[in-house]
Amino acid sequence: MLACSVLLSIGSGLITTWTMGTPTAIWVGYQLLPAAGSGLGMSQVYMAPETVLDAADISNGAAILLFAQMFGGAIFLGVAENVFANRLSTGLVNSTYGADPELLLHAGATDLRTTFTGATLDKVLQVYNDAIMDTLYIPVTLAAVSLIGALAMEWKSIHMKSMPT
Repeated sequence: MLACSVLLSIGSGLITTWTMGTPTAIWVGYQLLPAAGSGLGMSQVYMAPETVLDAADISNGAAILLFAQMFGGAIFLGVAENVFANRLSTGLVNSTYGADPELLLHAGATDLRTTFTGATLDKVLQVYNDAIMDTLYIPVTLAAVSLIGALAMEWKSIHMKSMPT
């Protein structure tokens, strides 16, 4: 769990350094760290109740952890969406090139190059990139906070506990 939190934090932090010109090798490589961290730690959360709790409490503990994981994902997806839309709108309004924020929001990421052209497109892409990077600070923060839970975990051997019958 400690390795999970550390790799997720470092990998997520590195991802926030991306720019529009970041080479493919860099952005693929930077995604490997949080992927490795997730692989190391996510399943351990479900083993913890089986190891630490009494047999009668295992199902409740596992259900609470599953609920917290799903609820957290749902909440922070909404938070990330609001941060992205806010940063995108604010970036467009604060820039001096005069693109309509509504036009950008309706165009979406796939139609940016057909909706905008020339210098306006370059500025829109920069604002879009900035909004995405600001949004990615959310997972960096959450990954860093997960270190607290990993450090607070009780250390017990899973070999010592017999499974309930």
